[in-house]
Amino acid sequence: MLDPFLWRTFFRGNMQIVLFVYGLVFFVMGFAILVRNRGRSEVPLARRLNLLGIFALLHGVADWGNVFIPIQAAYSSPVTVQALRLLQVIISTVSFVHLLLFGWWLAGDSLPGRWWRWRLPWALFGVWLASFILYPVLLYPGHVDDWIRAADIWSRYLFAFPGSLLAACSVALQGHDLNRRGMQQLVVYTNWAVAAFLGYALVGGLVVPAAPFPPANVINAERFFAYTGLPIQILRGLAGFGLAYIFVRLLEIFDIEAVQRLEEARAATAVLAERTRIARELHDGVIQSLYALGLKVERLRRKAERGQSSAQAGATEADSPGFAAELAAVVAGINGAIADLRQYIMGLRASSVELPLREQLTQLVENLRASFAGRLELAITPEPLPQLPEEPAQDILLWVREAVTNAIRHARARTIAVQVQRSGDALHISVKDDGRGFDPPDLDRLEPADGLGPEHHGLRNLRTRAERLGGQTRIYSSPGAGTEVRLSCPCPGGGVLQPGTERDVQG
Repeated sequence: MLDPFLWRTFFRGNMQIVLFVYGLVFFVMGFAILVRNRGRSEVPLARRLNLLGIFALLHGVADWGNVFIPIQAAYSSPVTVQALRLLQVIISTVSFVHLLLFGWWLAGDSLPGRWWRWRLPWALFGVWLASFILYPVLLYPGHVDDWIRAADIWSRYLFAFPGSLLAACSVALQGHDLNRRGMQQLVVYTNWAVAAFLGYALVGGLVVPAAPFPPANVINAERFFAYTGLPIQILRGLAGFGLAYIFVRLLEIFDIEAVQRLEEARAATAVLAERTRIARELHDGVIQSLYALGLKVERLRRKAERGQSSAQAGATEADSPGFAAELAAVVAGINGAIADLRQYIMGLRASSVELPLREQLTQLVENLRASFAGRLELAITPEPLPQLPEEPAQDILLWVREAVTNAIRHARARTIAVQVQRSGDALHISVKDDGRGFDPPDLDRLEPADGLGPEHHGLRNLRTRAERLGGQTRIYSSPGAGTEVRLSCPCPGGGVLQPGTERDVQG
């Protein structure tokens, strides 16, 4: 069995390095969060990251005091050193207050009202500050070391421990929200963050410097070092390193939101352009025709009124062949306007489907390239693609869009390749990426009734489109090896496809 005194001696001799690295971990975490935080977000977790960044930044600065204040003591007066230590404990406490605020606000985002959110954390800070000021006056006058130690201990009990627990609970509740927003790939990091916060609650909130009052007289850093030979800063630093990595990855929320907003903006622009085109064509065509028909009807009405006033004189204008011809022309114009309106309505439904399938796929891939930072390629075999009816063509386009969008959102790929090939009476489409891959689920778990999570809605959509086309979707993937999704369906007049031996999502 390894003698624990071996590493205990090592840590005692290199404690300054341990303390510096510990402060550096938190400082880098806070700096990274505050620099990469891009402002307003619709995701509650992203909106509250600035509080976590302030906590980490201040906490790193405060703990660096354990390295640099002893250096100052070599050539500064005792009063200066004591003032620096007092400033250190105040900065450390303010950092823990922001940790509590992070969990407090994140938990309260789903509750009505805002007035109460700031009051409890800052009320606790007021209690701590009053105790901090009165402690040397009422209890230990002149004992500055005991005063500073007690202030640090109670800051951890009042803020670090409950703040870490509340942050863990609040982050755990964010998984459902991320799933609902199409950010399923980030849920695993929220689970890791819960574990890291719980670990920091123990090593940073409960294990405190030794003091003559409970529980600090039982659970403290000195006793932990005596039993394990490890400084508590080692475990705190590991928890901080985990939090730093996790929340830097969670900053992908802003990238995903940017892609989603871009897609929404492009869709809104396309709708606005289409509405403008329809309004222009209706104004120049149908509305002008209806206006002219209205003038003709008004003229015919006046003729009919004049004919009624002269009915006693014999034949009227309404009985003339010209009147009947004009009336027939009005009826024909109305029928023409109705036909134009029908044409516009049909155009709204099938204008894009009237294009050849090759052009539709090319246009779709061009639109998707705008939301992908990597390379999106499209390859279509020279053999002419079939001219499909409206519904099959729409299903193929929606299948390709779903497969490519899944790769963009979840695969973290650098390259996505779309290949389309016609082989006899069958059409084969492949969407392949070089991303992180995954373990495809079993077929019986793809039914909605099985209660499968929303992370596999895209796979169900792919299978549904394949069923409508009379074909099948196959998924080839494994963790770390990328993913390839294939669609095989019959062309018009084609035969029935034979199922493969791979893991299929069959239609």
